[in-house]
Amino acid sequence: MTRDRALLLAGSTIAFGVSTLMRKLAVKDLHPLQFQATAALIYALLFPMFMWMWFKYGDGSAWTMRGGFWTLACTLVAMAAAIVFMFVLRGANDTGVVSVLVSASPIITLALSAILLGEQLSFKSIAGVGFVFAGILLVSGK
Repeated sequence: MTRDRALLLAGSTIAFGVSTLMRKLAVKDLHPLQFQATAALIYALLFPMFMWMWFKYGDGSAWTMRGGFWTLACTLVAMAAAIVFMFVLRGANDTGVVSVLVSASPIITLALSAILLGEQLSFKSIAGVGFVFAGILLVSGK
C-alpha cells in the first residue's frame, strides 16, 4: 500500500469513528428509521455533486448491469446493517464497546473473500483475526 493510500485509509477510519459517535448522538433524538430516511435524502441531494465528481475525476468507466446489481445489493445490505446498528446504539450506554464489536466486520469480509473470490489467506491475516477476537473479548469484558 502506498503512503498516500495509507493516509486516506487512516482518514477514513477516523471519519468512521467520528461518524459512529455522531450517529449515537443523532439516534438519541431521532428514531433510527428517521435517521436513515434523512441520510437517504442527503445522498439524493448530493447526487449531482457525485455525478460531477465522477465525470471530472473518474476513470471513464461505464455503468454496467452487474456493477449496478452489486451496488443495489450492497446498498440494501448496508442500509439494513446501519438500521440494526442504530437500534443497538440507541439502547446502548457503552458506545465504544458497540463500535469495537461492529468493527470486527472485516473478519466477515476476509472469510467471504477467501470463500467466494478465491483470495488467499496469509498467516498474518489469520493471526490478525485471532487478535481481533482477543480484543473483542478484552473490550467486552468477557
